[in-house]
Amino acid sequence: MRAYSTQLSQTVGERKHHLEKGLLILHNRSFLPGSPQQRAMIWLGILLLCLLIAAGTLLYFILYDVCPTCSPGEIAASAWGRLLKEKGMVFALVATPVLLVFFLILAFGSRNRERLILTETGIEFRSPLSGPLNFLHRDWSLQWLEVRRAWIGPMFKFAGGQFTSLFFETGNKRRRILLYPWVDPRHYRPRTLRKEKAYIDALQKQQGPEYKVLTAESAVVRFIAEHVRGVEIEPAPITSTGFALEKNPWALGVVVLFFLLVAYTVIDGFVLIGETYVTRPAYEVFATGGLAAAIVAARLLRARGVPNLESAVLGVLLGAAIGCALYPGVLRLNQWTDSSGLQVHTYQSQGEGRFTPLDESLPELHFDDYPEYWREFGVGEHQDFELRRGGLGFYQLNMGPIHDAIVEHYRYKNRPGREAGKAQPG
Repeated sequence: MRAYSTQLSQTVGERKHHLEKGLLILHNRSFLPGSPQQRAMIWLGILLLCLLIAAGTLLYFILYDVCPTCSPGEIAASAWGRLLKEKGMVFALVATPVLLVFFLILAFGSRNRERLILTETGIEFRSPLSGPLNFLHRDWSLQWLEVRRAWIGPMFKFAGGQFTSLFFETGNKRRRILLYPWVDPRHYRPRTLRKEKAYIDALQKQQGPEYKVLTAESAVVRFIAEHVRGVEIEPAPITSTGFALEKNPWALGVVVLFFLLVAYTVIDGFVLIGETYVTRPAYEVFATGGLAAAIVAARLLRARGVPNLESAVLGVLLGAAIGCALYPGVLRLNQWTDSSGLQVHTYQSQGEGRFTPLDESLPELHFDDYPEYWREFGVGEHQDFELRRGGLGFYQLNMGPIHDAIVEHYRYKNRPGREAGKAQPG
């Protein structure tokens, strides 16, 4: 007990001496050891690693099902070759480790370098990014004599309380400091993840004791009030609670419709439908339809009492969902409006997966993937394909028989298969 009292006295004395010198060094709580944010990032990293392992395992078994007698090395080589043919996959493979390295540099720099230093003469911010990366988040300093106005307010319009900032305005520039992240590491006591979430939820409302303490007694505000003369901080305005989407039937309806459209796109676009476009899809029409839907939805929501920011976000989400859903939706509509059904047409191989129709009124077919399979068709060889011309006036190709033939080919040849390509204009 005596040792504890001695330690407490020393801590209080150190703090008093520290403040008497007019110096306070604050750290970003997100990168302090044991903080809820750090624990959340660790769990997020573990979850991401598990997802990557699960995705790789699923891909392996899909390829193994196509070629059960192939060795693991052949299956891995096939999967790698298939990934490299997808530009999006190549970008993801390159961008993911780059972003991971950048995040590790940021985390390491935040823990060891990022500081907010307050003195009786001024304030200094040290960025977590040093050297050649400092231009992304620069160091800066400010003398109290330069400050003409200081006030507390939201980081941006409709921002929650956890983004409450302290603004400094001088004659030619403005600086902003978020209040929530900065703490004195000597006296910071991390909460559990659940308690930290409850605390942030309380701040979000910009009302209540938590928000008042943040804006009136944060380490930055208290230091300025106690040690800086000539700088008066205007208090934070009291705002209403955030808008509840579930309480507005129009906003709730848009949210429900968004998830329904996403589910439809995934199910009908990747699972159910077995037909694809022969010519280039009308991407411009899909994008225009999505943009028009976004504008109409945003204006409609604003007219029904939904705030501007929420209306814009919901409109963009709904527009993107509609634009994506139009891809399988137009195929399905073209199929439903077809009165004659699938028709078998004979094509002549020109080599390398390119086929020209014997009937000149039909479009050419060009298959980019499965080059090993399409090389089996010699130049001049005939092949039948099932095409449909629906009520919308464009042709679509039945990929079911083609997928089956490719799977049987690779099983017979004892070679790993890859995902079938889509017919594209020649």
